[in-house]
Amino acid sequence: MNEKPIPRMRTVRQAALETGVSEYFVRQLVKNKEIYYVRSGKRVLINLDLFISFLNGETENNGGYDNE
Repeated sequence: MNEKPIPRMRTVRQAALETGVSEYFVRQLVKNKEIYYVRSGKRVLINLDLFISFLNGETENNGGYDNE
């Protein structure tokens, strides 16, 4: 069976702490829809693996989605 791994979703604060960037920087990326994110109620959740790839320059603009 070919199972996809469960994405490691993090809040803005958690993503910032785990990657060493500021919360402000992460929030700006979300605001400008430069990274993928989802909303769960009022929370913004970021796929940590995609975010790390973005920071490493492995992917260009991921284009954020937020169902607005």
